[in-house]
Amino acid sequence: MIWKWAKRIGFVFTALLAAVTLFGQGAKFFRHDLVGQIDGNAFVLPPQLDDFYNNLTKELDADTFVPRVLADEHFNYRAGYTVKGISDSQKEDLVRGIVRLLPSRLEIVIPYDFKNIKSYWTGTITNSGSAQITAVQLYLEGTKFALLTRDDNSKTTQSTDNLVNIGDLRAKEKVGVSVWSTYSLDYYQSFARDIRLTHHLGIGKLTIPRRVTGILASLDEHSLFIYLIGWIVLVIVVAIGAAALQSRQDEPSQQEEPPPDR
Repeated sequence: MIWKWAKRIGFVFTALLAAVTLFGQGAKFFRHDLVGQIDGNAFVLPPQLDDFYNNLTKELDADTFVPRVLADEHFNYRAGYTVKGISDSQKEDLVRGIVRLLPSRLEIVIPYDFKNIKSYWTGTITNSGSAQITAVQLYLEGTKFALLTRDDNSKTTQSTDNLVNIGDLRAKEKVGVSVWSTYSLDYYQSFARDIRLTHHLGIGKLTIPRRVTGILASLDEHSLFIYLIGWIVLVIVVAIGAAALQSRQDEPSQQEEPPPDR
């Protein structure tokens, strides 16, 4: 009897060990060293628009515009041809008068690429592993502008189409990302547009919080806990099934034993 119970316990233990091993392999398979999370956020203007206006202001500033025009050979030729004997001071007055006719920053229409922005995404990309990850890229269809903020608070901007180049990430390094897209948030949710995180070895795990409430929100928030509970239930079911199967296999052998002598 003791031997039979030992066999049952051993069989159950083997089943549990196999289930735990399978769980470990599954967790390892689904684990990603490169992880990220982005979500739609309240709209803000991209820094590239400020750069556009700042560069335009410098171009139209009289202190830089006037000397550049006066040094232009074509301008001097046309001015000398149109108004003979014009002095250098008169040329300068002429150019300054032209500058006053140029539109100011407030009068310039925002370029189409900026007017067409419909959604703003923010989030983080993290190398949670112990080794460097190279060639990290975030693909978000409709992307036009991006801003990357590193751990040292340095910032870089990108004007791009769909693909944000994050570059190399040191072990445990985290990068903040801000992305401006020409597609609205509803468009991504309705048509399941392609959004993915990649690197030189494959695909990272990118999480986009779901805009749901109630039971669905709870399920999404506690998905890992539910996943673990599911595995525990599976292990228990496998163990019970294995014990029941072993018990059935032992019953015929018990029935074949000869009756005791009287």
